[in-house]
Amino acid sequence: MLIFPILIFMAISMKNKLTEALIEKLNKFDTTPFLFVGTGLSLRYINAETWEGLLRKFAELSKDNKEFSYEIYLENAKQQSKGLLKSGSLFSKIAGLIEKDFNLKWLQDKRFLKNRESFGNIAKQGVSPFKIEIADHFNKKKINYSDENLSEINILRRVGERSVSGVITTNYDTLLEDIFPNFKTYVGQDELLFSSTQSIAEIYKIHGCCNNPKTIIITDHDYNNFNCKNAYLTSKLLTIFIEHPIIFLGYSLSDENIEEILKSLANCLSEEKISILKDRLFFIEWNNGHPENDEISTFRKSFGSNKSIDMTRIYVNDFSVIYHALLNKKAKYNPRVLRELKHDIYKLILTNKPTKRMTVNINESSKIDSIDYVIGVGETGDIESINISNNNLSKVGYESIDAADIYRDIIYDSENYDGKMIIEKVP
Repeated sequence: MLIFPILIFMAISMKNKLTEALIEKLNKFDTTPFLFVGTGLSLRYINAETWEGLLRKFAELSKDNKEFSYEIYLENAKQQSKGLLKSGSLFSKIAGLIEKDFNLKWLQDKRFLKNRESFGNIAKQGVSPFKIEIADHFNKKKINYSDENLSEINILRRVGERSVSGVITTNYDTLLEDIFPNFKTYVGQDELLFSSTQSIAEIYKIHGCCNNPKTIIITDHDYNNFNCKNAYLTSKLLTIFIEHPIIFLGYSLSDENIEEILKSLANCLSEEKISILKDRLFFIEWNNGHPENDEISTFRKSFGSNKSIDMTRIYVNDFSVIYHALLNKKAKYNPRVLRELKHDIYKLILTNKPTKRMTVNINESSKIDSIDYVIGVGETGDIESINISNNNLSKVGYESIDAADIYRDIIYDSENYDGKMIIEKVP
């Protein structure tokens, strides 16, 4: 009779140990982590399909639900590639074959009449009907607030407030936008390339998004184009990987997308620099519903040319274990505010023109060593004073103090105003 309670106690104890171990590792870093999110999270929270499951669905639509529809495409892909492709590359080859048949079906079949009326304009502009239907499919996916998911999702929302710097994902759905509504989203390589991203409170959807069917990367042709333009993405990711801990969620260690990204990073770095990544990479895998098998260990991913990357592997049943550890590490300031501030400063440096919400007063005759900086962030009129002792900057801001501020300081002794400055500077 005591076996079941003992197992529960052991599972709870292991959860606590995993949380504490991850907290200890994350506390080594000054920066908050980036999340790298894969299909597993969408499977978990919006009942999405695996890549194979999605292709099976569209193979059946393409072949009018003919028996072994997917297997027909699978065999054709194997024959055309002479069996040399890995699973991920094989899936993209299958997707390319399905796309050719499906596009013709979509343009004529009455089953797709409603979407032809809704999306016909973008189809005429050259957007693949196959991708239009995939986008529509994922746009209809909503968060599954089951008892099992509710607690995890609520904690993950809190994680987005101050405990992660940003998110990178290969998913097409909008789960992450729903969970992190205050993050700014960038879709695809082109948008990442031609936008002034700040790596704070941002989501990078590197394989496209269902809100823009044209951006979806799924066929072998798409992946070939993607890989040809991958240099910028690799450099962008390299900067993030060097500056932040990276938490991989919803991927398998054998996922080809992750293998390719890690391989690209490894090829860019010397052994000495690769060692910097050692404690920064955390790979979270679901243990298929067996909490007694939860564990944390070190894993080595090897590539060609004698290159390998070490990472922390966490095998867990309940993802809230990870989210609670992330909650323990908080940014001091609101990441969304910092992103806007960083963007405005970037624009100032790039163009020498401050944005409308930024006031800049630089005395060019001052020696650079004597210049100090004051940054005040808030709604207009909210920044009441800046008081830095033994520094000329203490004079800044006193002109904005009013009678109510002075009365409050008299009653509560809370503002630490300089009496002389009050007399000389307050209007």
